[in-house]
Amino acid sequence: TLADYFLGENMPPFLTKIKTVVTFGAALPDVTVRELQKRTNLRIISRMGSNESTDVVAWREVSVGDAEGLAGAISEVCTVKIVDENLNEVPNGEIGRLAVKAELMRKGYRNNPEATAKHFVDGYFYSGDEGYVTDDGRLFLVGRSDERMNFGGRKIDPNEVDAILKNIPGIKDGAVFGFDQPTGIRGLAAALVLHPSYSLRKIQDDIQFELGSKRPQVLIEVPAIPRNAMGKVQRIDIEKQYTDEANRLSPKN
Repeated sequence: TLADYFLGENMPPFLTKIKTVVTFGAALPDVTVRELQKRTNLRIISRMGSNESTDVVAWREVSVGDAEGLAGAISEVCTVKIVDENLNEVPNGEIGRLAVKAELMRKGYRNNPEATAKHFVDGYFYSGDEGYVTDDGRLFLVGRSDERMNFGGRKIDPNEVDAILKNIPGIKDGAVFGFDQPTGIRGLAAALVLHPSYSLRKIQDDIQFELGSKRPQVLIEVPAIPRNAMGKVQRIDIEKQYTDEANRLSPKN
């Protein structure tokens, strides 16, 4: 990636002429931003958008310590609203589903009426993101409605749980995933990458304290969390790889 070039031991001279970098998709991790700002004078702009609606729904100039989930100031080229489950608009500050409308946007998906009906409603595009809008016109994202997991009546946002896990001392990276149990009930497990001096036994009490009712019933130490090029956790891959192990370690066994 471009960040790798900037952060390498021998940064190519031509990179010193670059003044601004614009990123799309997943936000750069704080640790990367911190190192880039320490070693360069780069201005980093993060843009959030979609192919279906507009390429810029919100944007911000990135700095270390930005509020969690901040997408940025809402773009002037689109209209954004946050709605509840009945598609009624909610007040600023209240979490709901994100809907976007722009002058130049798609009307649906080709040869896919089901997806069109789900995501395009009354002239708005519903991406599946959840968030809220502040009084000063900033958009915050808190997760995705299509990623919420249901375990015995417990509904959780896996991205929220992932973020909590990664803030627990001893955990370098982590992701929760669902797995099918022999009973037919979905179980909840966590794949964890640990620092060398830590063990699952050492951190299990901290996990229980931090997550409470959202804690996974199984903890599995793994060498790495599979992610795509944008840094998004590949939960389906984790589930396929570790379902058997999760069932073996499940408390009932």
